[in-house]
Amino acid sequence: MLKLIILGPPGAGKGTQAIKLAKTYRIPHISTGDILRDNINRGTNLGEQASGFIKRGELVPDNLITKIILEKLDGEECNLGYILDGFPRTIWQAKKLDDYFRRIKQNSAFVINIKVDDNILVDRITGRRTCQKCGATYHIINLPPKFENKCNICRGNLVQRPDDKINVIVNRLEVFKLQIKKLEEFYSISPNYQIFDGSEEPNNLTKKIAKYLCCSE
Repeated sequence: MLKLIILGPPGAGKGTQAIKLAKTYRIPHISTGDILRDNINRGTNLGEQASGFIKRGELVPDNLITKIILEKLDGEECNLGYILDGFPRTIWQAKKLDDYFRRIKQNSAFVINIKVDDNILVDRITGRRTCQKCGATYHIINLPPKFENKCNICRGNLVQRPDDKINVIVNRLEVFKLQIKKLEEFYSISPNYQIFDGSEEPNNLTKKIAKYLCCSE
């Protein structure tokens, strides 16, 4: 059973790597961002509470996000393993996740930390566009759509998410830095913790991560 946590700042490529690795290992990719956006779009109680924090570039409170993630992990689809993308983000969340592993008598997860320079991150995120209809993502430079501002898949309109705008991004990165230092210290003592360079070409990075996991299991 492969349990993998992917850490890294917004725009580091956590989602890209999680999708590729999930396909390789045939386990679900659990994205905190996707789960929150789904709740916001459906107007759930959690979504309404989370919406204000996200629009301001702030992190959703620990207790809210931890509850929904742990409920997801208890689902049948996670019986063979899973990849966590965007969780945990704080020491509190990390400790609650470790408590969860102990409660269900499972070993701790592998932890991958993807690091990228701030200037690269800002360029990556502010150029990102999302389809309003199907949620597909593009980049105005790195992955442009075939038709201007239109999704290749469903022809829906492409928009810049509120949390991808420059002023919000700068705030998100500052908030992230305050949180990640302690989280890195928490996980760095584990033999299952490894740092990777997120500025590498995505396919090459996937191969390096997969090789590490293969040699470590």
